[in-house]
Amino acid sequence: MRLRTVSKSPGRWRGMGLYRADSKSRMEALLRALPLYDWMQVTVTTVDAHPNDPPLAPGSDRPASASG
Repeated sequence: MRLRTVSKSPGRWRGMGLYRADSKSRMEALLRALPLYDWMQVTVTTVDAHPNDPPLAPGSDRPASASG
């Protein structure tokens, strides 16, 4: 996951996050768990895997080459 702050409108903070979940319901649960969720406006855009993405480890949401 990465969280980036992008340009702000006067009086508003904006951020952009990149999250991975295996289902829509799991994504909603992850977002609702954010501490400030009740005060956030959330927009979700689904993206497809890129051909250059590393394969995922079996049964994991992490690339097979990731350690930890």
